[in-house]
Amino acid sequence: MSASRMFAPLLALILFAAACGGDEPSLGDPEPSGVPTTISVGDGDGTDSSETTAPPETTETTAAPTTEPPAETTTSTEAASEPDDGDLPGTPFDFGPAAGQPLIVVGVRYDDSLNFRARPGVGESIVTDIAPLVDATITAAGEARQVNDSIWWKVIVNGSEAWANQKFLGMPGATRSIFDEVAAELGVLKADSLEDMVDMVLEARNYDEDPPLRIEFSGEPLAFEGVGAFAVVDVLGFGDDALRGERLRIEVDIVQDAPDEPIQFVVLTEVESQAICSRGVTEGLCL
Repeated sequence: MSASRMFAPLLALILFAAACGGDEPSLGDPEPSGVPTTISVGDGDGTDSSETTAPPETTETTAAPTTEPPAETTTSTEAASEPDDGDLPGTPFDFGPAAGQPLIVVGVRYDDSLNFRARPGVGESIVTDIAPLVDATITAAGEARQVNDSIWWKVIVNGSEAWANQKFLGMPGATRSIFDEVAAELGVLKADSLEDMVDMVLEARNYDEDPPLRIEFSGEPLAFEGVGAFAVVDVLGFGDDALRGERLRIEVDIVQDAPDEPIQFVVLTEVESQAICSRGVTEGLCL
């Protein structure tokens, strides 16, 4: 018998065994990529995520138009996340203010507010909302969580536990007068309006940051006080690990023929700068 005829049955047997052999691992269906996200502005919407343009949850913010979404006011992307540690959304975040550190609402427009929520995330229920410059007691609880791209700090606000987007919270440092240095830069201390004077002061501060700073009127642009007026402006985004920005209080005297007459011009009388710290504060100095 020829060799080819001898091995034909054997070859057929081998091929049959291969076709019916044991199962191999299957790659299966690829898992879906991406998680649906929700764009939220402000928890200043208050603003939450601001870190807002659409009514953010700015600064989680609550209300008025702001250059960024309402405080959750800054636009931020909040999405569903896997619960962890006590069924809270997100994951623990190692960096945040120490328990007991005083905090203030920053970067939220004066006619907006920051939302404080029962749990971290813009979809959670709101415990309260606080506008900038409002007399409120806010202290860190020593816990932080990351929910998607946002960092949330646990706080004690007016005696109640809550969470807020850290983009709209700052650690207040010392306040100092910077009138002399601003005046030296300006030369002329007169402007047609308080808004024009604010622009002049900001230019005199010689900010040179990339990306550009975030500037928000945290106080109404024309708040009258006696014969004068003032504005409060938050300037955030300094390229400094310790100093996040500054809160400027710009004061002017108003010159007009009579109280009911149009303002002729304003004269700069004071500029104060309060440091807004990123990591901590010791004796008014940013750490």
